[in-house]
Amino acid sequence: MKIKYEFADGTVSEVEVEESIGAVIIEDRRLEDNLSRKEHHWKP
Repeated sequence: MKIKYEFADGTVSEVEVEESIGAVIIEDRRLEDNLSRKEHHWKP
């Protein structure tokens, strides 16, 4: 499985990882995106 990383300077790197590690990274990104949307919605 390939995972893309975008660095602060805008460069993108693609890394090959095991399926199990890729699944954890994808799930973590999903949770982070959900939390970000939730916080944005509830800010006064």
